[in-house]
Amino acid sequence: DVKTFQELFKIDIVSEIIISKNYEEGFLLKYEPDNRNKISIKELDNGIILIGLYKYLLELKLYKNKYDKKIIKKLDDIILDINELPDKRILIITDKDIIEIDIHINEFNIKMKYKIKENWKMVPNSLTNEYYKDFNQYFDSYIISNNKLLLKSFSLETYLRKRCKKGSYPLIENSKFIHIDLINFEEISSTEVSEDYKEFVVLENALIIHFYSSNLNIYDINTLKLINQIFFSWLCGHIQKYNSNQLLIFHDDEKEKNVIKIFEVKNNDLIEQYKLKTNLSSDKIFFCYNEIFVLE
Repeated sequence: DVKTFQELFKIDIVSEIIISKNYEEGFLLKYEPDNRNKISIKELDNGIILIGLYKYLLELKLYKNKYDKKIIKKLDDIILDINELPDKRILIITDKDIIEIDIHINEFNIKMKYKIKENWKMVPNSLTNEYYKDFNQYFDSYIISNNKLLLKSFSLETYLRKRCKKGSYPLIENSKFIHIDLINFEEISSTEVSEDYKEFVVLENALIIHFYSSNLNIYDINTLKLINQIFFSWLCGHIQKYNSNQLLIFHDDEKEKNVIKIFEVKNNDLIEQYKLKTNLSSDKIFFCYNEIFVLE
């Protein structure tokens, strides 16, 4: 429940695949820690929830005390993201294609397929560096104004030169953002590749990328041009979208611990709007629909 955080019910989507389609594939989905358990979830404007799990597209309908679920389609490739356009077209992004689909009265129809271009993908570090392995390519998508799709292309690779405290090797992420025209699905513009950044936020007028060094890169959301690079003298612990125009930054500096600041992007800069002191750490707070929730 979005207000009380009480569990309503659990939904086992893997069992549908085990029972209805393929026992061996369902078993792998449930227990193998690789690309097969990548899951994408999108609630459509009509209330239906689409779930992409491995190559399966499932439909979920929620009611007050129950739910219905079913497999709509098995695709040829792994589903990485699902999005609904303002005109109600649905896009399924796989590791090879952007697929435009139409769901009408329980019918699933593929209208068009657009090939993922090679220059939209990340280049594996393992091609030139023996200390990298296990390259995986992913995509996320965001609908923005002027009939554009903002595609986040990113990869994860294991880096073998440095062990974490628990003995495991770290995952290195490379990424870039691409503007795609939703009429012909051609590239309009793109950012440079960012190496192992911390987090990012998509606002109505800006794309903001936060690096571990506390640098913030601000890009114009309409052109993807870099408009400012900001370095905070204090430690920027965490950033999050507060609303369509404002960015929330959790201040985690020794001098001024646990302060929440809200900024707005104006004139290619971040302008502080509000400041809130709290005795809670950033991992105990999260924000949803302009409300602050505390995890106990």
